[in-house]
Amino acid sequence: MTENAEFDLTGTIDLHVYNSPDVRARKMDYLELARKAANQGMRALLLKSHCTLTADRAYLVQKVVLI
Repeated sequence: MTENAEFDLTGTIDLHVYNSPDVRARKMDYLELARKAANQGMRALLLKSHCTLTADRAYLVQKVVLI
């Protein structure tokens, strides 16, 4: 995801997002991704992980990004 997306992402929901930390290297962490998604007007992200639950991460991202 770039700051200047080619497409209008307003209102979209990504249902399959893996970010760092994870078992593989990723381009950005959950907070970076959520901030970029919010700046693009996205409605939601479904955070996923190969090795841990994501409910705690989702809660913290909401608290930090949606202030």
